[in-house]
Amino acid sequence: MSGVNSTELTIINLAKCAIDGISVTVPKDLDWKEMLQLCNSHKLLSLVCEGMNNSSIDFPEEVAENVNNIIFSYLIQDQQQLFEISKLQDAFSKNDIDHMLIKGPILKRMYPKTDLRPMSDGDILIRLEQKDKIFNVMRELGYTEIKESAHEFVWGKGAVCIELHKYLVPPYNKDFTSYFGDGWGFAKSIDGKTSRYELSVNDHYIYMFTHFAEHYRDGGIGMLHMVDLWLYARTYDIDREYICTELKKLGLFEFYKNIMHTVDVWFNGAKPDEMSDFITRRIFDHGLWGTKKSRAVAQATRKTKVSSSKLSSTKQIFSNIFPSVEKLQYRFPYLKKYKFLLPFAWGVRWLDAVLFKRDRVRNKLDDIKQTTEDNISSYQKELDYVGLDFNYKE
Repeated sequence: MSGVNSTELTIINLAKCAIDGISVTVPKDLDWKEMLQLCNSHKLLSLVCEGMNNSSIDFPEEVAENVNNIIFSYLIQDQQQLFEISKLQDAFSKNDIDHMLIKGPILKRMYPKTDLRPMSDGDILIRLEQKDKIFNVMRELGYTEIKESAHEFVWGKGAVCIELHKYLVPPYNKDFTSYFGDGWGFAKSIDGKTSRYELSVNDHYIYMFTHFAEHYRDGGIGMLHMVDLWLYARTYDIDREYICTELKKLGLFEFYKNIMHTVDVWFNGAKPDEMSDFITRRIFDHGLWGTKKSRAVAQATRKTKVSSSKLSSTKQIFSNIFPSVEKLQYRFPYLKKYKFLLPFAWGVRWLDAVLFKRDRVRNKLDDIKQTTEDNISSYQKELDYVGLDFNYKE
């Protein structure tokens, strides 16, 4: 397969081996440390280790202990997450709180073992009008509210993180929110009796691919999500005609064709071409959620789409020093009701930055340096090439 080096190809083959249960071989000169680093950056170590077990391959001594520690931590995290999500569902149902599992908790079901599909947090869609009721339940179960963003409430309990989604898609992704709304229009009751809902197999696939596209254009998305796309179509009897029709509505059909061709190259023996090589290289080089530079340039590219004007460094610095009410209202909730207190919020934010967050300020300035007109133009061309864009309507 072109577009990958021997270490990357070995990771792809071992991931496939973990699912298929077949045996593969690895190169004698394999760089084990490089493979471990790549597996960690893409959250693929559990899957790769399963493939190695199926192939009766052991890690060399110099990395084996580190690997075992990471795998054990994934296993513990997986069991804690599933236990807590089950408790949450029981508590929500008992209190007549509508809820719908999305993303990771659903995708784990496809894998031979749930710990082979790590997730950073449990994602649950809720109804905003039930927020107070939900928050009471979360506190009763020992959770602490961490933060609020435009599309979710983040709660934590020990090592377990739960994201309660207000909407399926963040509102700043305007081209996708018009399709999904808050997401409840797609919800299907599991049994008609409890408060548990799920997306249909086809709608969850469309949502999963939309989520993939969001992260790809926002800086990058890792190999684990390519495995999800490959495995989903193998596990479920999806309606491809319906999916293609809906992805056309979302403006994602061309991108979908290019990504699925690359999936076929990786896992089904399809012939590689320039497009699959380009996507493969980008996915491996950018890690699970993109690099610092790619995320900064992607954010700047999105801003140019919103404003329809060039984004100068001066404008970026000004917008970071004087952010809008919309950007600050989740950090300072009082702004939702008292917008005239925005200057006060700026002052608190500046003082906090000077006293406690100087490194973050320096990092932000470094990001701004990366967002030159040339970098933004180059990034836009990369998105155009794969059939993706920030399709914001004026």
